[in-house]
Amino acid sequence: MNSLNFYHLNKTNTYLALCKLVEKAFEQKQKVLVRTNSQEVTDEIDETLWSYDAVTFLPHSKLGDQLREPGPIHISSENENSNNASYLFIVNTANFSIPEICQFQRTFVLFNNLDKDFKDIARKLWVDTADCDIERKYWVEENKGWVLKT
Repeated sequence: MNSLNFYHLNKTNTYLALCKLVEKAFEQKQKVLVRTNSQEVTDEIDETLWSYDAVTFLPHSKLGDQLREPGPIHISSENENSNNASYLFIVNTANFSIPEICQFQRTFVLFNNLDKDFKDIARKLWVDTADCDIERKYWVEENKGWVLKT
């Protein structure tokens, strides 16, 4: 069964949380697609993946890279799974569909309270997938860490 995981951030920067989750997926030998809303955000996430941890290297590519096949972690604002990823990370974009989400083994939606528009998109996705054959989980960042809400 496919899973749809919502991560409601309250204190951690979205890009930092994304890096940690992508790192876990990479350790599990999963290919990852990070979907963004623009080339600017794609570039910001690319830079964050290069610099967030001096010890860890996460091989990745982004839309617009020259002479390169998409890496095991690919960042893009386009609706294309060019690296045949099994995990989809949605960051600050409405550029996705429920049928597309159903094609991934796991989908992660990261949002915080500062981006009301994207929080509303995430809330609508939660409602719209209520009757789908998808396992949904809603994680909230609290002082003691991530807490699964029902």
